[in-house]
Amino acid sequence: MIHSVGEKTIVQDWYLKLAEDGSKAGNKLYRDVNKAIDGFKKAISDVDKLNDIVVGLIEDVVELAKEKFEEGKDYYGDDYITQTFPRDIREKLDGADLLETEGLLRKLKDFYTKKKSELQEDVRLRKTSAEKKTVGINDFVKRQTKPDFAGTKVTMAQLEDLRKKAEQGVNSGKDRKGYADFVRIVSVNEPDILCNIAKITPQNKELLKTEMTKRREGEEEYEHRFFESKDVKGIPSHHVDMILYTKEQLDKEGEKNTGSDFDIISINAEISDKGAPIAPVTMRRNIKGPASGGSGHQHTEEEIGESEKFWEQHALIK
Repeated sequence: MIHSVGEKTIVQDWYLKLAEDGSKAGNKLYRDVNKAIDGFKKAISDVDKLNDIVVGLIEDVVELAKEKFEEGKDYYGDDYITQTFPRDIREKLDGADLLETEGLLRKLKDFYTKKKSELQEDVRLRKTSAEKKTVGINDFVKRQTKPDFAGTKVTMAQLEDLRKKAEQGVNSGKDRKGYADFVRIVSVNEPDILCNIAKITPQNKELLKTEMTKRREGEEEYEHRFFESKDVKGIPSHHVDMILYTKEQLDKEGEKNTGSDFDIISINAEISDKGAPIAPVTMRRNIKGPASGGSGHQHTEEEIGESEKFWEQHALIK
């Protein structure tokens, strides 16, 4: 036979543990507990009745967990449901049929596991939605839509399509770290976007042009070598890299940004799977920092040397 005193102690202990959490569900749960105690007195030998009451209380725990999630906290009550409560039942229901008690505990655990799984999936989906990263199109990359841009050219329609793919990439874990922690790269296959990098050969070397240029007002001029598109044609890209900077980095550099988590600052159609290195002039600008239009990242001499070797043998197509 199940003793009502023991049952009352179990349920009150459970209530006290939940009440300590300070949730709004406490008052409702207290009323339910008193009803449950009355139920125990009327059916102290009915294990099925006990099971129904316990299941009802577990549902309250699940509701409490949802409420805690709304407050920004994760709460499942695992320790109490799966460890402390079963132990208390074994200790305090002395006199109950052992097989019936163990059967109840199995039902209890199975029910709670199912409810917890449902809740965790709900939490996962809601967190994924809440934590979705956004990607914007920085004004700086829009220069690549101009016909006279030297390098990868895109239309505004292509740029918007790439933005969506970049956003999908960062939210599905398909991005990778760039040359610094604040740089993320998302790669996609876009053969319609031409790779405007050409290898310098004895046959086309005489077609190379040189000019002094600067990216924008306020920055230092630098010597720029390029082919004209009327002389040398681009080839279908091996893949396209979208270069993203974090909002924090753009703010640090004093750059105008969209307010998104990341901004696309460059679209690079690559000539091979390895891709082209950052130009030496850009690396040196980065080392100088924001005052010179750079990021402040300190590239190594080895990185600069590898870049110089590549760009001595290649040039952009304008």
